[in-house]
Amino acid sequence: MENQEQQRRRETHAPERNPNPCPLYRKCGGCQLQNLSYPRQLAWKQDRCQRLLGRFGKVQPILGMETPYHYRNKVQAAFAYDKRRGRIISGVYQSSTHWIVPVDSCQTEDETADRIIVSIRGLLKDFKLQAYDEDTGRGFLRHV
Repeated sequence: MENQEQQRRRETHAPERNPNPCPLYRKCGGCQLQNLSYPRQLAWKQDRCQRLLGRFGKVQPILGMETPYHYRNKVQAAFAYDKRRGRIISGVYQSSTHWIVPVDSCQTEDETADRIIVSIRGLLKDFKLQAYDEDTGRGFLRHV
């Protein structure tokens, strides 16, 4: 039986690929299925639910959205100082790490939330406030 990662790799080369996947989907921890077309994402999720929950009862069909973009209302961004680039970054943690993947615009997060996070990042610079540094345990802002 193939594991979840093997199945995802196999489906990456399937004809039902998303023609416009998020450029960060391989690094980001929030949208690992963005390489698949939306109908294929729903089918994958339906199959996963069926395999996990089917033995306990009937699994209802997953209801999709008309527009599967910018639907997440709860948004959390991590802030840090990028020593290599010499600037404050904001984004999401890379899957299973504490490395921050810089994100200005996310295909799943609310667009207004994205703009607010970018504004906060600019305000930190304008007011000379430091982002949290995990190595030193110091800094003004870690998450929003």
